Amino acid sequence: MNNLNDDFKVYSNRFDTQFIGKTIYYYKVVNSTNTVAKNLIKNNIDDGTIIISKTQNKGRGRNNHSWISPKGGIWMSIILKPNIPLDKIQYLTLIAGISVSKTINENFNLNSSIKWPNDVYINDKKISGILTESHITNKSVNYLILGIGINANNSKTDLDLDLQTSASSLRDELGYKIDITNFLNKFLNKLEYYYNILSNDEFNKILNDWKSLTNTLGKIVEIKQGPNKIIGEAYDIDDNGSLIIKEDDGNFRTIIAGNCTIKN
Repeated sequence: MNNLNDDFKVYSNRFDTQFIGKTIYYYKVVNSTNTVAKNLIKNNIDDGTIIISKTQNKGRGRNNHSWISPKGGIWMSIILKPNIPLDKIQYLTLIAGISVSKTINENFNLNSSIKWPNDVYINDKKISGILTESHITNKSVNYLILGIGINANNSKTDLDLDLQTSASSLRDELGYKIDITNFLNKFLNKLEYYYNILSNDEFNKILNDWKSLTNTLGKIVEIKQGPNKIIGEAYDIDDNGSLIIKEDDGNFRTIIAGNCTIKN
């Protein structure tokens, strides 16, 4: 398996997965891999196609936040065409977070965890974030794009100054650079494993594995939804992957989406 190092090339059969990553569009620089994915999908490309770039000029996180994408990181989007019920679409986000966290934990002497819904942390510092974008018509999922950013061989000093106390990288945590191609192969196999579980409607397996990795449940959290804030105990996640908050008055609220901050 050669390194992914050309300025631009379409690769095939780079990884030993069944279908995810069998076609890879590799770029030196793009505005956003999710934007490239949206343009490519118009050509009816294969399920599991991946877009990877060395850097992004306009990388995006959730809630329209920018995502700093220097050289050395893993900046990628995966195009999926899942045959799942619409109310289970959140599971694609869950399995992406699980796959990143498990790949880190199983291959390095690190203990990563997931902050709801899909941010991956090591030692209370963010390592990875996931942006999911979907196209839905007639209550069916036409396609879904998993945008995944992982601080891998970049250093936190490559990030904006205001992020350097809240973010880290695998390189910083380990003290050495990782083999990105090998890491990707293991991650994509893990993602494909959970994707197959999802396709077989094994939702409880996914929920249980997510709960075993989360750093959120049982904590007091603040959820921002635009100008609104919800504060309470992160009590559980429901069968659709939504967060259940127990407020001070004892009432429960179900949170489908929002920016989650752990207060204690």
